[in-house]
Amino acid sequence: MRRAIRLNGIDKELELERVSQINHLKNDYEFFNLEKMPNGKWRLTYTLDTISNIRDLQSLEIIRED
Repeated sequence: MRRAIRLNGIDKELELERVSQINHLKNDYEFFNLEKMPNGKWRLTYTLDTISNIRDLQSLEIIRED
């Protein structure tokens, strides 16, 4: 499986190493985080309250090849 985020307009793709959903955090803290890993790929971490369904995200192009 391949996952990436395409940044339209600047012709760049961030290949994702991991995608993690956090269901519960103290104090109802929300976040959406992209972090570059040592291997050059990216990790996307987000809270369920921020993105209830990753497939609904429209501001970034998510590439998923199963």
